[in-house]
Amino acid sequence: MGFLSNFFGLNKKNKKTTEETKVIETVKYNEHLIEKFKEDHLELFELFSDIVEYRERNKSYSHELVDKLEELKFGLEMHILVEDKQLYTFLREKYGEDKAHEEMINGLQKSMSKIVKEVVFFIKKYSNKESFDRNEKYFDKDLGEVGNILTKRTSMEERKLYPMYEL
Repeated sequence: MGFLSNFFGLNKKNKKTTEETKVIETVKYNEHLIEKFKEDHLELFELFSDIVEYRERNKSYSHELVDKLEELKFGLEMHILVEDKQLYTFLREKYGEDKAHEEMINGLQKSMSKIVKEVVFFIKKYSNKESFDRNEKYFDKDLGEVGNILTKRTSMEERKLYPMYEL
């Protein structure tokens, strides 16, 4: 077998098991990570406040509102991406085989995934004009619920989750 066969894994002699080819992710401690997350939280709440203020001035559907919603969605998704890759990976490595911490970390990550889905659903619901028009009477209530969810989550992260990283 030649180079291309080896490259594409066609050479049976070079066949590796999944365990042998598994990539191990290692994340180093970053002394600025938690500070960055807290800054993200402030930025996300600024974006959220912009939406609330805009809504107080303008009750109808607009591209400006959609832009603000999309900016909140993007900011939240980027924050979660970094949390997943740096915070949760580091915590899993740090606490290793400790089942209690493992369950807690997995539970927190899973609950965050649910929150992101709820926020993304809200944003999609009100980013589409037809859907906005059908649901406009619920917008303020739904927006308030998103704000409450994000407030509770960020508060919990800053009080309980982030200290696990810094210990």
